[in-house]
Amino acid sequence: MAANANHQAAAETVLDRLAEELESALVKEEPDPISLCNRISRLLRTNTVESEEILRDVVLTLNRTTFPAIRQIELLLTSKCNLRCKYFFERSMDRSEVMPLKTALAAADLFLRYSEGASDPSVTFFGGEPLLASSVLEKTAAFIRQRKSNCRGKIHLGVTTNGTLMTERHARMLERYGVFATVSLDGLAETHNAARIDAQGRGSFDQAARALSLLRSTQRILAIKVTTLPANVGRVFDDVRCLYEDYGVRKFLLGHASGIPWTCEQMSEYCDGLKRLKAWQSSLLDKELTITGDCDQRPVKPYFGCRAGRTAIAVRPNGTIGCCSRILGASSSEVMHEIGDVRYGLYRFRRRLDFVTASRVEEHCRRQGIDGEYFGGCYGLNCEESGDVFYPSTQDQEFARIQRRVLGSGDQRHARAEC
Repeated sequence: MAANANHQAAAETVLDRLAEELESALVKEEPDPISLCNRISRLLRTNTVESEEILRDVVLTLNRTTFPAIRQIELLLTSKCNLRCKYFFERSMDRSEVMPLKTALAAADLFLRYSEGASDPSVTFFGGEPLLASSVLEKTAAFIRQRKSNCRGKIHLGVTTNGTLMTERHARMLERYGVFATVSLDGLAETHNAARIDAQGRGSFDQAARALSLLRSTQRILAIKVTTLPANVGRVFDDVRCLYEDYGVRKFLLGHASGIPWTCEQMSEYCDGLKRLKAWQSSLLDKELTITGDCDQRPVKPYFGCRAGRTAIAVRPNGTIGCCSRILGASSSEVMHEIGDVRYGLYRFRRRLDFVTASRVEEHCRRQGIDGEYFGGCYGLNCEESGDVFYPSTQDQEFARIQRRVLGSGDQRHARAEC
């Protein structure tokens, strides 16, 4: 009995010491998970699989006790796309990447672990064009629906697609697993075809409109994501109104094309178009019609920065995890601001801490004297403009102000510009 008690006490001492070592190593700038697994194997005499599972548990526990739960995940199923959009923010990514099913399921499992206790959790299938990997999408959606979740509320599944590959089988599959589709449609044919073209330079409006027709029988609300170019800014109002009246769209997510310069006059015209839309929306009294900006301006969280890295993550086809798809798409040669991978979890603790505290972006805002009205905006847009995710984009700042004033609500001093 005494021998067994001594053995158990010795084992607990080793485990406690190991846990301290692992936590100390994880808060370093560049932790090496392979070395940490080797250390576990030597101390506990475990095999590789067991050592990796122990490290994953330690990483998960450290994240749970320090950071908010993850509420949103983007799965970049592929970097491939059948279109050649002129403003595609992942234009620098390797266009040959496709997420293996094993990686997708590992990412889904990781999300279920890290989202424990989160409210309104969501998974978005993204790309590239995600329907190029429709088999992976279907099997991952089925996996999530079959698994028991410890989240608060049902997990929302969504897909953002250009719609050109949509078939009736795709629409029925999305309906079967409760995957809500948002079609990227920038306006009527003249507007949409100016930027969303195929490899031969042909517009894609007709295919996108056909996708809406297919989804109408499987999805109660038709939703589109509208990206406005400076050259098309004068068409925003008429295009949205016609898409509502003639195509039955009821949910509009509006945004501006980033990574290209806008003049003050173009921004002002964009603002005027949004004002006309809000006035038109109010006159209709249609409760199903929603018009929102692609940056969430709701005054609900008193913090600097956006959700990226705080309560939202994105997974690249090779399994690396970043804060958002925009940042992951910023470079093909180097994963910028990687915070982990599906093998070990969010083990780059210090990097995630930078995003959660947002102390660096807050300091930049304070130095520029804009911290009373702007809270760092979208890290991805910051990166596009300056190469530094923590240096606020002056253009994004102005667009955030426009969206708060026209599409936002509540006390403007406390409205947070979120991704």
